[in-house]
Amino acid sequence: MANFIKILWYMQKNLQLIPSGISLIDEGWGGLYKSSNYLLIGTHKSGKTHFGLNFLLQGAAQKEKCLFFTSKPDTELFKLAEWMNLELNKYVKNGFITIVNVIPPEKGFYSVNTDLAISEYFDDVIMIIEKYFPSRIVFDEITRFIRFKDGTLLQLILEKFHNKLEEQEITGIIVSSEPVTEIMSAQLQNLADLCNGLIYLDKEINDLYGTISLLPYFEHKSGEIKSNYVFDRQRGLQIDLSVLKRSDTKIVG
Repeated sequence: MANFIKILWYMQKNLQLIPSGISLIDEGWGGLYKSSNYLLIGTHKSGKTHFGLNFLLQGAAQKEKCLFFTSKPDTELFKLAEWMNLELNKYVKNGFITIVNVIPPEKGFYSVNTDLAISEYFDDVIMIIEKYFPSRIVFDEITRFIRFKDGTLLQLILEKFHNKLEEQEITGIIVSSEPVTEIMSAQLQNLADLCNGLIYLDKEINDLYGTISLLPYFEHKSGEIKSNYVFDRQRGLQIDLSVLKRSDTKIVG
């Protein structure tokens, strides 16, 4: 049913691809669909924040307004961006990227009633979106904010959030850590049902090399793609694009 709804949505839209700032996506898929949302799941220290920031920096370079929701303190985030050789500070100062600091529900005032805390938080997120009217957002990371005890309430909140992004034609990347429980897997599936594709990063903490998988929930150029990447300070982010040169580019991981 979710895929059918997505197909109807695309039939009613004038599809437009926008650059993501991630080479495999831009060359393999041609970019991301404007006004769509994508779920980025990755193992610990796999480069999730780097991928999200690249997406926003691509937009900021084109003078788009961008929002970055994060629980990381500003000092930690700027140090991380400096380590990754990303010009985050420049675009924050000129107003094209706004950092929105969030407090995980378990640390907030309503820690006894996390469902209430999360519901109110998403209302605040929508208010911020309405205030800044961004073209792109990244939520890094959303894992702590979908731990609802009430699954029905979770679905309603996520649908409200999704509808607001669609209404304001915002392209978003929603970042999550890899689920470690069946409950979290089910909650992420609720979120995935409202997204248009999955980006999956798999890298061990002490390894330089990892794999990136692109799985479209609605057809993208080249379909499913899987490749290798390296991510360190000396070489930055490098993705093996040779996979795109194969005669059969529909690669299933």
